[in-house]
Amino acid sequence: MAMQKLFGDTSGDPRAAIAKLNESRLTVKIVGTDEDLLRTVEATPGAVGILDVYSINSSVKVLRVGGKLPFDVGYALKGN
Repeated sequence: MAMQKLFGDTSGDPRAAIAKLNESRLTVKIVGTDEDLLRTVEATPGAVGILDVYSINSSVKVLRVGGKLPFDVGYALKGN
């Protein structure tokens, strides 16, 4: 869902969309766990990660999407 909403990908194949984005330089990196994501983003200047809202802790800066935070009605990346 995030690939579709953020990058306009409608192919249904996120790995193909990621490969296309990464053609010129590494743009999207997939990690195994939310903990891996937090470590990777912390170690990579300018990086942004998408993780489960329940994995947010004091080390995470939550960005607004369309002016809304994750628990706001109409948040663009809400799964349901």
